[in-house]
Amino acid sequence: MLQGIFSYLAEDTRPFGFVTVGQPAESIFEAGTGEVLGLYVQQDYQRQGVGKKLLVHGISVLKRRRCERVVIWLPEEAEGAGALLNSSGFEANGMTRERNEDGTTERSSCYQLDITDYF
Repeated sequence: MLQGIFSYLAEDTRPFGFVTVGQPAESIFEAGTGEVLGLYVQQDYQRQGVGKKLLVHGISVLKRRRCERVVIWLPEEAEGAGALLNSSGFEANGMTRERNEDGTTERSSCYQLDITDYF
């Protein structure tokens, strides 16, 4: 079973991005599933391949932790990240969720990647 949360920080003179991976936040996923819990790249570093490098690093960590698949929840408003996920082989699995916090509702779709043959 996957245990722990793992984060990687991208920085030059200051931090500008991160990826955090670990056990899925929801218990609905089968054993062997890891989750990209957070992926962020500051706007002035986007579209330079940084997001892809961070994502690959996170997937590699989950693969080394013996995960067979990876999931990530993509908020509706994160349009640019959808292209990154698609180009990385992720596919929408049809699951959606809504989270209500501080009077706002965040709607997200779940994407999944099989990593049994990732490397």
